Amino acid sequence: MKNISIAILCLMLFMQSCNTETPIPETSPLPTSTTPLAEPTQPSAPVITATSTEQEVADLPSSFDLPDWMSNLQTDILANLITKKDNQIVSAKISFLNAFTGDWYDIPFPSGFRKYFWYDNMHFGFLSDDFQVMYLIDLSDGQVTKQSVRKESTRLLDTSDFFSALQIKQDPLASNNFIFDLAFEPFEAGISSNTHYSAKRDYSQNEWQLIITDLETGQIVWKSDPSDGYWDVHFEWSPQNNSHIAIVAGKPDASTGWELPVIDVTLIIIDIETGKIISHHKGDIGLFNWSPDGTEILYKDATSLYWNLGYGFVGAPCIFNIQTSEESCIRRIPNHPIPNGYTLITTDEYQWSSDGKSIYFTYSYNSPNGVVGDLCKYNLANGNFTCPTGNLSELPGWNIDWSFGWRISTYNLSPDGRYIHLCLDSNHPLSDDQGGQSEDGLIDINGMNVITWVSYQEIDGLYSTSRCSYSSSLWRPLP
Repeated sequence: MKNISIAILCLMLFMQSCNTETPIPETSPLPTSTTPLAEPTQPSAPVITATSTEQEVADLPSSFDLPDWMSNLQTDILANLITKKDNQIVSAKISFLNAFTGDWYDIPFPSGFRKYFWYDNMHFGFLSDDFQVMYLIDLSDGQVTKQSVRKESTRLLDTSDFFSALQIKQDPLASNNFIFDLAFEPFEAGISSNTHYSAKRDYSQNEWQLIITDLETGQIVWKSDPSDGYWDVHFEWSPQNNSHIAIVAGKPDASTGWELPVIDVTLIIIDIETGKIISHHKGDIGLFNWSPDGTEILYKDATSLYWNLGYGFVGAPCIFNIQTSEESCIRRIPNHPIPNGYTLITTDEYQWSSDGKSIYFTYSYNSPNGVVGDLCKYNLANGNFTCPTGNLSELPGWNIDWSFGWRISTYNLSPDGRYIHLCLDSNHPLSDDQGGQSEDGLIDINGMNVITWVSYQEIDGLYSTSRCSYSSSLWRPLP
């Protein structure tokens, strides 16, 4: 899938200082667990609101007076990066959203911190720009602790002035420690699930060569051979086997005008530790996703990699079983009935459900009112369709004019599958020009209780623009 990474270059944080007399305690051990709290008492009719408390400060206090819903293990919380640029002055904060009630709680970025993460279900953190210090906020009592950070824990990160969402992984070099990684991998790089290997493309020879490095030794353990005429155009690490990587390679076709590598396309699965080829499958293969259990691969056609050149995917997505080498294609997806006057532009943003029994995806259509879209779920066992966004424009809360045409460009499912964070986008799905307006939204899996906000707003005189990004928001992990 296209990985959309919106990184906002910040001039400096403009925030007022916090008036607290108690210094933040500095501790050595990291929190590992917390006492479970009671199941939240949910109101029968939640009140949805898009307002949030304003409390922007330069440094964190020693504690926060957090609302009760943040201390409950079962509350679905989405941590959102909210930035605003007003005449060259930039402010930023993390806004925690209760997905059920629509309540918000804001915590500003401390000075010199632009990286943020969930440490576990009950601790949220900020990492300093020099990677030496982090603040951890305990959601059970609001206490803030200051921690020093091992240099080895940040070896996968690049220093930058960008705000970045991070994830915590176990460090393979030290079982009792952790390592930071980007929460949303860029398209041209990838770290294996155990953070032992790094895969990255090399374009220095004007060809797409894949190089895999052992992060412990720094040695190259495998690389493709560009002299064979094949370009490595897409890859993903297995979510289950730490040394297995799937690669799509093809030969360039000059007749396309872009020399797109869509000839003799092959899916290759390699065990990096042994060098053994696990699977070798020829077909019309482009963007793909591993199933959660690492046994199947869901893929689109070869031209799906080049959506920005105007190639829409209107064919049937296929599933390749690695163990049996069997392939099946889901032709009901492109043949699904559409409203009169609509034409299908593309299906996109394919994702497996966490249990591997269903797949999610988006439709983008041309309609009399411009581009429109839908998010749907297909059950692999019984073929049932459900589209929770089917009546999206009829739900209250959107601050947009639906007559101009909007589509769902990205989405992010909550870990328990109960909620969907999505981006409503006015840009065309097959264009590089992505300068149009967009807005964040959250709905439950049944398509109800819409909540909306804007992740990034820029104001320059009378001109204002807004953007959303799923890659800036982090769902709270399960307990």
